Amino acid sequence: MKEFRASFVVLCLSLCACAGEMSVTVPPADDLRIAVTLAGRRPQGDSLVMTVTNVSTHPVFFTRCGPGPTTFVEQFVNGTWTGAVHNFLCVQAPGENGPVELAAGQSLSVSRVLSEAGHYRFAVVGGDEADLSDGHVLTSNEFDVP
Repeated sequence: MKEFRASFVVLCLSLCACAGEMSVTVPPADDLRIAVTLAGRRPQGDSLVMTVTNVSTHPVFFTRCGPGPTTFVEQFVNGTWTGAVHNFLCVQAPGENGPVELAAGQSLSVSRVLSEAGHYRFAVVGGDEADLSDGHVLTSNEFDVP
């Protein structure tokens, strides 16, 4: 599993053009809560909301995709998490650069629609340092799309 996480982090670095090396250390469970909830079922797919809450006493930082964190979708297939696909367009407005900062006690939400049946989770890359030199993969709860 560590080899997969290391490969995933390298992929994230390539996709995000992030500077610095990222470790694969497991983040403290008490710092962040990442939960995905079903907002509704529609003909085009399940509307899902990922909420990231910083329950620590310090800010945390995430790789950026537009105004929010880069969000990857992983699917559980044949006993393995696969994909780590960032299949959403990142449109950045002027002034949106660098990592996304989430202050202590704050939350942010990202909405997505998934239409293919399967067992999923979302993943983001984050850390305590603004340059993401301590960045690691953080995953949400698992969920099913019927």
